[in-house]
Amino acid sequence: MASRREQPGRERGEFLQSLSVASGSLAEAETQLIIANRLEMLPPERLEALLRQSEEISKGIHLSRNAVQADRRGISLGAPASCRLLTGVDAPRPARTPALPGSDCPTLSG
Repeated sequence: MASRREQPGRERGEFLQSLSVASGSLAEAETQLIIANRLEMLPPERLEALLRQSEEISKGIHLSRNAVQADRRGISLGAPASCRLLTGVDAPRPARTPALPGSDCPTLSG
């Protein structure tokens, strides 16, 4: 069996799978929030605030997915624009800052 180093696309594929799982989990959380609101366990203004946050998270997931898929095809999305939307960082990652797989963007914690 080949090592991970011999399968560069494998890491990207696993990351895309993780993004897909995250997207599904986010949709499930949104559903639970809506149910809580309908049962009057969550005030409407709190629901709206949480759904806005969820929308921002969803944008990050989709941007990450697009960046990884573009990288797979050898297309550059431009680090400043994609990093700004994903991480709030306006430039490519500095040296020694861990990057998201297939990206020059720093990780959210970096």
